[in-house]
Amino acid sequence: MALSDPAAGGVQLLAMHGWGATTGPGPPGAAAARRGWSLGWGERGYGHQVQLEPQWSGTGRRALLVHSMGIHLVPGAVLAAAEAVVLLASFGRFVPPGAPGRRGQLALEAMANRLSNGDSDGLLKDFLAQAAAPDPEELLPAGPREEGCPRRPGSPAR
Repeated sequence: MALSDPAAGGVQLLAMHGWGATTGPGPPGAAAARRGWSLGWGERGYGHQVQLEPQWSGTGRRALLVHSMGIHLVPGAVLAAAEAVVLLASFGRFVPPGAPGRRGQLALEAMANRLSNGDSDGLLKDFLAQAAAPDPEELLPAGPREEGCPRRPGSPAR
């Protein structure tokens, strides 16, 4: 049965982005509304955005739309409840297994330790400096470095 099959009832689209920007409704929300579908989304909390866990609401067919790292950020229960998943520029593994991924895995563990110790602003500054190299990080577009990193409920204060 196709998602658009009238016998299926309403259609819920749930979107989750990966690295940056925001999901929000935008043009896809308007297109979904014209079809009588609902569109929900998860939000990472970048910039002034409020963090929002993606979740299904109500009944109907369920399609998950994810971009980039978004597939890795969706809670397992949300993914398991989806009837269709659309991957946009996504990837199955962030760090290669075994020796090729060892350096990346160690770097991620060090970053996770800094985050758990409340050093998110310092970590972001170091990350942006490496991302911009050999140019100065001031050449990067505006983003969370100007506003600080979002805080999850229960995370250590700055």
